Amino acid sequence: MWIKKLKKKKIQFIVLGLILAFAAMLLSACLSFSIEVEQYTKEQFSREYNSDLFLYATGGTSDYIRPLLKEQDSTATLTTYNGYVINSLPMYHKETLVSDYITPLFALELEDTNSMPYRMEVVSSNTTANSPAPGEVWVQKIVADNHDIKVGDTFTIKGTSHKLTVSALVNDNTKPVSMSTGAFIYFNKSDNSIFESRQPMEFISIISDQDIDTLSQWVEDHYTEDHYAMIKSTLNDLKIKATLMTSLVSKLGTLTSLFMFLITIIIVLFFIRNTILNEYGAIGTYKSVGFSTTEIMGFYMKAYSAVGILSIIIGALLGLPVSIFIGNIVMEYMGSYHLSTASISRVIFVIVFTTLLLLASIYLALRRIGKISPVDAFHVGITSTRAKLKKSIIKNAHSSFSMAINDIFKYRNRSLLVIIVVTFSFYIGTMLINMCNAFDHMEDNATAWVAQPKSNCFLSKDNSAIPEDLLNYVKNSPYVDSYITGTGATYADLQVSCEDPSINVKYANILALNTYDYELTGIKYAKGRAPENKNEVALDSTTLKDSNYTIGDNISLTIDNSTDTYLITGIFHSMMPHCLAFVTDALAEFPAENYNTSIGINLKNPADSKVFEDDFKNTFPDYRYGTMKDIVDNIKQSIMSIMTPVTMIIIGIFCSFTLLNIINLIIMNNNEQQKNFGIMKAFGFTNSYIIRRNVFRILILSIVGVLFALLLNQLFNARIFQSILTVDAYQTKLIPTGMFVGIGLIVITIISILLSLMIRHISPKKLMEE
Repeated sequence: MWIKKLKKKKIQFIVLGLILAFAAMLLSACLSFSIEVEQYTKEQFSREYNSDLFLYATGGTSDYIRPLLKEQDSTATLTTYNGYVINSLPMYHKETLVSDYITPLFALELEDTNSMPYRMEVVSSNTTANSPAPGEVWVQKIVADNHDIKVGDTFTIKGTSHKLTVSALVNDNTKPVSMSTGAFIYFNKSDNSIFESRQPMEFISIISDQDIDTLSQWVEDHYTEDHYAMIKSTLNDLKIKATLMTSLVSKLGTLTSLFMFLITIIIVLFFIRNTILNEYGAIGTYKSVGFSTTEIMGFYMKAYSAVGILSIIIGALLGLPVSIFIGNIVMEYMGSYHLSTASISRVIFVIVFTTLLLLASIYLALRRIGKISPVDAFHVGITSTRAKLKKSIIKNAHSSFSMAINDIFKYRNRSLLVIIVVTFSFYIGTMLINMCNAFDHMEDNATAWVAQPKSNCFLSKDNSAIPEDLLNYVKNSPYVDSYITGTGATYADLQVSCEDPSINVKYANILALNTYDYELTGIKYAKGRAPENKNEVALDSTTLKDSNYTIGDNISLTIDNSTDTYLITGIFHSMMPHCLAFVTDALAEFPAENYNTSIGINLKNPADSKVFEDDFKNTFPDYRYGTMKDIVDNIKQSIMSIMTPVTMIIIGIFCSFTLLNIINLIIMNNNEQQKNFGIMKAFGFTNSYIIRRNVFRILILSIVGVLFALLLNQLFNARIFQSILTVDAYQTKLIPTGMFVGIGLIVITIISILLSLMIRHISPKKLMEE
């Protein structure tokens, strides 16, 4: 009996099976990806392959710190690797200064990849050696990909005959994501003469059994004016940065897949309920000839269970290749992604969990069969027509459009289901598209991402306070409308601390500007206002989140060795916590080259930016010209390389999910309404009228669903984005959102028309004969 039911509605069961398979596939892929990334990063950043603490230190720091470390921890191991700070080295890749790609930039000696204090893997090379040969350099792949550096490219040193060939691209644990500070260019020891004119640095690694945070603080407490770390990272710091985007992708995918499966269960329940209503008379007949309620429920349970379980198994298994595809994208700069037995256990969990949930839902939906009696079943249809007529909103409707509106209210449950499916799918799609757009246009909204000024460009001189000649140039330039001075698009070279343990400002970024006038900077504050005098400070929301401080409180801060009390005037969002903002007057006691280093330029006409850039470079060939795009490119490019394909996969799955549901509902409607369509034809209604009525109904419901999706987007997505990334940078862009919605509605309309064409083959005469 149940096999006959499958054959009778095979198309609807196939579509229903595809819907369940998509839901199981996405859930399986996300759970597999989540556990594999967790296990891989745990191994990749384990102490077996990495040291505990890394210092990018000034020259001679290792000799200074080694005897002190032995007194503090006799079992600790300190290893030193020599290098140089090459921010100011005139090294060019094609026509671009390499240090313009990323700052700070270090050149580091490499003798053997296996001797490094962190995991390193050569991913592209024209050599089999374990280190660069003389005249060669190795570049981190994430930097190379962001700036189109390829194996075989040449770096030239301006003013010299030196050339360095890129012979390999590597992945290493110091730079798993673009947001990791700084970058290495690895070179052969024999090429020291090329770099020795620059500031020496030591890359120091420490292995210790002590608490690494305590040891890190101990190292910092022993800094001197000459011996200190320019950058300091623990192994855990590297791991957290490495898993930032993978965690986002995992959470986003798992959340959307759970929502999808919930919607799928609702669809199954509706499908069963609708089947029972359509077969009310048949169920009554079964009972009148002796079939028990349990036997009748078994017919339906077997049909739905067979389709459901098979679809879930297929979908869950298909989730594994999807997991591999997503994993290879997200883990590109950390190593090769592969599946383990942990993924098999996740697939089994998905199959078991979703199957039990499906069976429980089917059973609950079929229980109403027990309430059907043969007498009730024979009465169905006598009063239904009158009841449906009462649901008509437009009385005496004639046009196909007005009849479509009446159909919406006549079949309310079905209409509600279409709205739910379309709302959910377009809501997720709108969120993902605008998230991608927010990442892709970070430079246009930098004030929201990193609380930096919106200036058209930033002018500076390396390792120097703002030179007087540069300031005079800006004041007299016919292109400049206004300007600000201070740290510009970077941060002050000062250390800040707070005695209150609830305020974690160690290694905090310090922003200092001469003014925070909104017209000049464009920086918005979540609460309060920007600092206006030397006794005021503003902090990012993450820093204050778990403290008792708020706007209007006084806070004691130590900057370098100077302690003072500041009034908290504002709170801002930044993806670079922890962060503090002062006016430059508050830092006047410190050397100007530590904080007053850049001029932010607002041009009279932004279209003149290229002309102004050329004029500036001709006037000051040794000074630095930068834009916010240059600064955020290193961050956003690797993010976009992850977000774009992952987003497209999820959107593709949801679009397919939506279309399958639309197809299912149209087929269901066409099958149930065949007699009505035949009667309408007999009364003279044309095929085009009936098709338009069908299409209008689906289109109206889809538009309502889209409107609900856009409303939910406006109400919740900015908050969700801010809660995940701590920045208020989510914006609903009209063009990408409009294109997504427009294309989606066009596709739904085309599918509705194509599936409604079968109405042309309905014959009133045939239906009467049946």
